[in-house]
Amino acid sequence: SNNNGKKMPLVDGLIVQQGPNYFLAKRLQHWRAMLTSSSQNTTNIKVSSNVAPASYTVSVTKNKLLFAGYLASHNFNPIEIFTNPQTSNVLMTYLLLHDLSNTKTTIQQHPLKLFSSTPVHNGIWRCGYQIRSLLELAIAYYVLDTFKPELVTTAGVSTVGAAI
Repeated sequence: SNNNGKKMPLVDGLIVQQGPNYFLAKRLQHWRAMLTSSSQNTTNIKVSSNVAPASYTVSVTKNKLLFAGYLASHNFNPIEIFTNPQTSNVLMTYLLLHDLSNTKTTIQQHPLKLFSSTPVHNGIWRCGYQIRSLLELAIAYYVLDTFKPELVTTAGVSTVGAAI
C-alpha cells in the first residue's frame, strides 16, 4: 500500500523466456531509479524511467518463441503489440521530455509510482491473465494460424484414405 494506506495494484509482467539476466538487469535499473528519485529533494536530480511498450524489436524477433507469441497476441484482447518499433521510440522520447520538464514528483506517494504514472502497457495491465501464462497458448495459436491449411489437408487425406 502507499503512504495514504490505499492498496496499489501490482502486475506481474515477467516473461520467463527472456531469461534471468534480462530480469535482473531491468530490476537493477528500476531499483537505481527509485533510489535516485527518492533523493530528489536533496539532490535536485530528475529521474525518468518509463515502461516501454511491447514492440517487434530486433531482440524480440531473434527469439523465435517470443516472436511467435507476439504474432498471435491479437487473439488475446486487450493485448496490442506495437508493430513498428519507431512508434515506441517516438513515444518514449516524448515521455522522457515530459519527465524532464515536469516539476511534480510522484515518489513521495510511493517509490513504484515512478513506473505507474505514464506506462504504455499494451493492455497487459487490463488482461485477466499473467502474460507468461499466455505465451504457450499464443504459440499454439500461431502454429494453427500458420499451418492450418496443411493440417486440414492432411486430416482430410487421412479421413478419405480410412474410408476407402
